[in-house]
Amino acid sequence: MESATYNYLFESFSVDVTPKNWECSFLWIIHSNKIPPHIGFSAFDSYFSLKATGSDFNLPVNRVFNSLKAKKCEFILVEVVNEYALNQVQEAFEKHPTLSHHENTCLSPILNLFEISGQMMLPDLLRILEKNQLISSIFAFNVIESKLGIKQYSQSDIEERIEKLQRATRRKN
Repeated sequence: MESATYNYLFESFSVDVTPKNWECSFLWIIHSNKIPPHIGFSAFDSYFSLKATGSDFNLPVNRVFNSLKAKKCEFILVEVVNEYALNQVQEAFEKHPTLSHHENTCLSPILNLFEISGQMMLPDLLRILEKNQLISSIFAFNVIESKLGIKQYSQSDIEERIEKLQRATRRKN
């Protein structure tokens, strides 16, 4: 793949090395090879995610981690320097209980946690974290590319993906 297809490239990362401390704060980039990827957050061994089909709230990190590894899903863990109290993370996700392609994305509660107002996309957040030296470590799992990054995508890609997932969920019910 050409680097031009990436909106953000990670310079250094560990491959298939499990983090030693799940108590730390992690930004989870799930299906990192897809457009757009899904974003979650964990702290104090608890995983949180706002999804088109609902939300994950206080899930045990090992359960999520082992599930993604077993499914051979490509994902990236970005360990962030800021340590958040569990109740801060819970409150950020409680403020955004549902996903909506026009208002809330899976990144919305995380932006709230980092006290960033408005909407932005993952590459923008990663650049802010990098600029402010808030990225401690990067862990990549099930990657097949020699480069690790976030592919270019647009707000309409996010909206289309949310709508597609919500449509699929409605058909199942």
